[in-house]
Amino acid sequence: MILEPTPDQIIFYQIIQTALAKLYRAGKEPNIKKVCGLDVAYRNETATAAAVILQIGKGVVEKSIVKGRSQFPYIPTLLYAREAPLLLAAYKNLKTTPDLIVVDGHGIAHPRKAGLATIIGILLDKPTIGVAKRLLVGEVKESNKVLARIFYKSRCVGYRVKPEGSKAFYISPGYKIGLNGVKRIIQLLGLRYPVVLKEADRIARCWS
Repeated sequence: MILEPTPDQIIFYQIIQTALAKLYRAGKEPNIKKVCGLDVAYRNETATAAAVILQIGKGVVEKSIVKGRSQFPYIPTLLYAREAPLLLAAYKNLKTTPDLIVVDGHGIAHPRKAGLATIIGILLDKPTIGVAKRLLVGEVKESNKVLARIFYKSRCVGYRVKPEGSKAFYISPGYKIGLNGVKRIIQLLGLRYPVVLKEADRIARCWS
């Protein structure tokens, strides 16, 4: 059974998040050949984290699975406290070093500018982007476009991608990636929900 965090614990995790947000930087856009997808699936109180390496043009080359009990409940703005420990463990089991990590969660499109993707990137010192199925903060401008900007407090923090006939998803920089880099990555991976995340989700669910 997962205990609900106390108010002081929530404040503690929020303060950590705010401090880490100050470490964000765009960095130099990487040459992307290998991409890692990170996702978590749940069954009752057991969590299964999957890390999948996909080589562009060749498919999946490596995967890692870690199972455990989640020690923190689902709180939308504090997803890192729930999922980061297992995701980091799954990533550390990989032998392949990716050029980019794609995380099922938000990056800087977050009320404290440091979602799960940002924190994973900072802790691993690796380029990351966040890909989420729901918008956490902000407003989508130019919503009639397939690729539309997300604004939060008058600042562009990411993009909503809505391919024709498909559900929308939301991408934002995590770490060592800027907005221009995200746009180019979207074009590289295709205007569809990233295959590497679909595979990470599938594997996590199969093993959960």
